[in-house]
Amino acid sequence: MSVALLIKHRDRDTVLVPIATEATYRSVWQAGATALELDWVEAMQSGIKIRQDDLPEILFELRMLRAWFEASSYSSQSERLDRVVDALKAVSFGAGETASIG
Repeated sequence: MSVALLIKHRDRDTVLVPIATEATYRSVWQAGATALELDWVEAMQSGIKIRQDDLPEILFELRMLRAWFEASSYSSQSERLDRVVDALKAVSFGAGETASIG
């Protein structure tokens, strides 16, 4: 199993952005989320639906996690996190697109 970002577009194909395998998410991403007390990142493994109003807080937590990756031995996760952030920023919630992570 793996954790991924799923973006559903109104008039286009669904986009799946891989985040990490379950094992990597549990051992690396969750470790950072616990160390930094990141509620959104902790909840992502079990699944969350992202609302437009939640996006600033989620992006803030992801920026904090990226800094943690860079300061630790997990800098290899930064590129994957950057792809997730870029994809989230491109979601047009007002145009009927939806996003979820799980």
